[in-house]
Amino acid sequence: MKFPILNGNLLLELSVIPMDLILLVFVLGTYKEDDRESEVRFKIFATLVTIGTILNVVTCYVGDMGNSVPAAFRYFFHTFDCLMGACSAMAFYLYMLVFAEIDKSKKNLVTVSYFLNMIYVLILLINLFTGIVFSYSPDGSPVHGLLYMPVYYGVPLLFVVAGVMAAFIKKKFFTKVQRAFLGIGLISVLILTFINLNSGGDVRLFYYIGSMGMLMIFLTLETPDYIRLIRILKELETARNDEAKALERVRASDEAKSRFLTHLSHEIKTPLNSILGFSDEIIRADVSPDVRKNAESVYKGARRLNQFFSDIVNNMAESGELDESGLISLEKYTDELGKKIAAPKRAKPVAKNGKELHLSTDNPDWNEDHSTYRLLCVDDNELNLELLIRTLKSYGFTVDGAVNGAAAIELIESNSYDAIFMDHMMPVMDGVETLHRIREERLCDNTPVIVVTANDVKGEREKYLNEGFDEYVPKPFSGETLIGTLRKVLDIKVEEEPADEKEAQLQLLPEYIRNNPLIDVKTGLKNCVSAEGFIEIAGVFSSTYNAKAEEIRGFYEKEDLKGYTVKVHALKSSAMVIGAIELSEMAKALELAAKSGNLSYIDDKNGEMLEKYREVAVSLEKS
Repeated sequence: MKFPILNGNLLLELSVIPMDLILLVFVLGTYKEDDRESEVRFKIFATLVTIGTILNVVTCYVGDMGNSVPAAFRYFFHTFDCLMGACSAMAFYLYMLVFAEIDKSKKNLVTVSYFLNMIYVLILLINLFTGIVFSYSPDGSPVHGLLYMPVYYGVPLLFVVAGVMAAFIKKKFFTKVQRAFLGIGLISVLILTFINLNSGGDVRLFYYIGSMGMLMIFLTLETPDYIRLIRILKELETARNDEAKALERVRASDEAKSRFLTHLSHEIKTPLNSILGFSDEIIRADVSPDVRKNAESVYKGARRLNQFFSDIVNNMAESGELDESGLISLEKYTDELGKKIAAPKRAKPVAKNGKELHLSTDNPDWNEDHSTYRLLCVDDNELNLELLIRTLKSYGFTVDGAVNGAAAIELIESNSYDAIFMDHMMPVMDGVETLHRIREERLCDNTPVIVVTANDVKGEREKYLNEGFDEYVPKPFSGETLIGTLRKVLDIKVEEEPADEKEAQLQLLPEYIRNNPLIDVKTGLKNCVSAEGFIEIAGVFSSTYNAKAEEIRGFYEKEDLKGYTVKVHALKSSAMVIGAIELSEMAKALELAAKSGNLSYIDDKNGEMLEKYREVAVSLEKS
């Protein structure tokens, strides 16, 4: 058997084998099983490069021996040399994918890589019978087949180029120096490939550059200091993400608390508004001393409850005192129930001409002088609108009403108003939108616009004033509150004076109300204060049924949850005012379902609620 003398090429590749072995032993001994994925991939890459370098030297040496070595041995070593080159290049590519943290499509890329290698192995097996990649001539010289170039050079180069490109795509994981080394390594591989292709097989340095590349990667990407730096950066990024998530949870909690407080305030202060307003009318009416005394007691109790509730909400807004169920802890506020609140006092304004105005509704001077003040009240809830209009008219003002912002704009365009009272939550055009349009179109630049809302939570006043409103009146309001607000915006001077009152008796209610099975008469009478008010408000409720029911039905059919929420919310309040408790509860449940987007519940209960609405409205029609 003829043994060739080792040429310079083989000696050069032999010289790097000790370096590969030392580096491999160090890596295998240092990297642990629980190391990060990139370290595991680097161990695989280092192992394949070392095995491939040794195998390439053996393959080249056996190939140089020609026919003195059986062809089967030469085919065996040459085939595995090709396969190891492709596997080493693919290991480098997978290592770069992991190091660059290309997670989005990594699974697909790995699948494609393994599929490509399976085809590669299949071609090498077919080559054993066809010589389509390589074979040997009768004298033992290697012969390159049709697929020699793509199999021996093309596939490994494809993996190497793709791996280097990952470093340039995900720049944040690589320093400029590291990218420069990887770029130089890629250029070196391309140059070496070109030399090999044009040397006639005399130059064999493919694995030499592979070994140098492995050493460069170890010294740049896998240095302990750099790995520690990467870990620290990842820990900092994780900490930042955790902090961002914590801040988001805090913001979400604050928003949820704000929504809860606003909803709670709106739900309680809306009926309180009716109680205070109508009891104030009774106090100012010409009634017996007993009725006046009872009305004063109602008014004092409502004022006490209103103050108590405001203190709770504002303290909760400041301290965040919600228990686990989302309810308010009342322990520290129990003493508030004993607080003494003085009886309401009425104001005596002075008109624009400076003349003193008396508050008695039967005083001609009051009615005549205040009729020069024209006010506009805007509220989509007919009961609240009526209460607001009646209260202001009782002081002698000329008052117009509108049920939404669009209707208010029409009135403003054709009339001049001294002040405008504006609800916030309304369909078609809400109060804030209406205010902005009034100011933008300069419809009444000097007219003060006062927001009247049940959103009585600490901080809400400032929000409305920032939106451009001139004053803020929380619900429930009283005549005293309205006059006090008008005093600020119209410069009306007032002094305290006792008020007049009206009478409300249960026996004065007509039969269709008093014995109505769909109405809780005591609740309705309490909310409406007087029999007269109850009869009038019940009439409004009945007469507006067709239009209101059609609006609810329309929003439901269009699946407009925003409009639907506004309408069932208004129905809930109106029904509770007249004592239609069951209807109010049904509307409340549908309002909550609309706010949470529970369409299935709305589909199931909307028809039932509308039928109950019809029954109540028909039962309140005057016979």
